[in-house]
Amino acid sequence: MGSAVIGALRVNLGLNSAQFKRGLKNAQTGTEKFAVVAKRAFKVVAIGAAAVAAGIAVASKSFLSASVAQEKSVKQLEAVLKSTKQVAGLTSKELQKNGLSNAVRYHLW
Repeated sequence: MGSAVIGALRVNLGLNSAQFKRGLKNAQTGTEKFAVVAKRAFKVVAIGAAAVAAGIAVASKSFLSASVAQEKSVKQLEAVLKSTKQVAGLTSKELQKNGLSNAVRYHLW
């Protein structure tokens, strides 16, 4: 055991190697347990992120399908208006704004 005087502070150093080894072993075991828990947590996060990405992909596909259907319907409407020489007295834009918005519904699900 050694001692030193630094200013008015006296420090006694001693080492119990059995306690030190036991403490080191406990720290190592705790670190290993933490690593296992952290690995599981990262797996859960990865699964969650994959689920979110899949949900976004499904929603995007549904939105794209609805947009394509809308565009197709507008083209059909414009073809009908052209073939009837605008007998309805309304333009495609007017029908889309006033009439078709109430008559045609597109669902994303």
